[in-house]
Amino acid sequence: LTDVLHSFDMRIALEGMACRTLAAKTIPERIVELLHANLERATDIVERGRWSATRQGQWLECNYEFHSTILAAAENPYLVHGVEQARRAPQIYEATRRRQHAEIGRWFTHDEVRQALADHRRIARALEAGPPDRAEFLMREHIYTNREQIRQHGAVARSADVSVCD
Repeated sequence: LTDVLHSFDMRIALEGMACRTLAAKTIPERIVELLHANLERATDIVERGRWSATRQGQWLECNYEFHSTILAAAENPYLVHGVEQARRAPQIYEATRRRQHAEIGRWFTHDEVRQALADHRRIARALEAGPPDRAEFLMREHIYTNREQIRQHGAVARSADVSVCD
């Protein structure tokens, strides 16, 4: 859990910077289209049909794509590398890449995923409309919120483990 929280701390700084960088320039239309297409897919996954482990995995893939699109569009390979390192340290995204969703899926409830999707919409609007400070703040807040949800879920899991051992 500590490694995951540390990796999220890095992502808060680096992905916030990526949003600031991207919002400070004219965003290429293809990036805007990619973000909008991602949000449409994510909305279909999150809001339509019964929530399931499969939908959770599909959401995680959309989430990864959303963040990766922004990072790549910022055109700073050091930001991309830094976030890739942060993601790799606790192996939090490895399950998504291997399509093993059950493990990571337990960290976020459906309501928390809905909130994250709403965050993504606000971030996309801020990237298009600016100002750069707003886009950076929204991304930092989004990742911080996810970090805290993981911390809370991890604390609950640890206390459950302790009570089982007692």
